[in-house]
This record gives sequence, structure tokens and C-alpha cells, in this order.
Amino acid sequence: MPFSTTQATLVPAKYRVLPLFMPAGTQHSTLKTQHSFYLRYGKRLFDVALALPLLLFMLPLLASAAALAAAQNRGHWLFRQPRPGWHGQLFTLYKIQTMTEARDVAGQLRPDAERLPTLGRWLRTTSL
Repeated sequence: MPFSTTQATLVPAKYRVLPLFMPAGTQHSTLKTQHSFYLRYGKRLFDVALALPLLLFMLPLLASAAALAAAQNRGHWLFRQPRPGWHGQLFTLYKIQTMTEARDVAGQLRPDAERLPTLGRWLRTTSL
């Protein structure tokens, strides 16, 4: 027997997530969400404070990998691809290009195994 609309949308009580600060007897639907200072500002500040030194530390390695990729791919070192992100909104993904644009006589791209140079294989193995 198929579920009715009301039965399909009900969530069992053991799977509901309720905030810890909810006073006894308060209905969840009437509760206004309050965010702490950490959730509003601290989390973002922590992310930036951690990411900035790591980026500065990795910058020489990434710059040398980009320079080697540019030398191997005749100046093309950046791969761009539009991808869906939060709520389906498109964003542009940037990566170091690991494959060459080698084509056969007919102008078709060669198989991936032939277009992946040693540097590209190393970059993919190390996830840089």
C-alpha cells in the first residue's frame, strides 16, 4: 500500500535533531535559532588563520609545479572547468593542467595514457 503524503513527510522522533539549549516544553517549530560568537565569526577566522600559513608554505611548491607544467604543455598550465556548487550554482574550478593537448593526424585527442606525461602522473599521484 503506498504511503500518503502526510506519512511520507513525517520524521520519526529518534531521528529528529533538536538544539541542546531548548528549554523543556518548548516546541521546536517556535524556537528561534541563536548562534554563538564562534559559529558566527570564530569558525571563519579559524579557517583563514589556518589556511593562510599553509598556503604560504605550499606556494613555492605549487609555483614550481605550475612552471614545469607550463614548460611541458607549451605555456598552457591552468585547467579551467565549470562545475555545479552550492545549490547548483556554477563556479569555475582551477587546477594545474596535468595532461597535454596531443592530437592525432585526424585532429582527435589521443588516449589518456598517451597524453599523461611523467610530471602529470607525479602531480596526480601526490594530489598537487
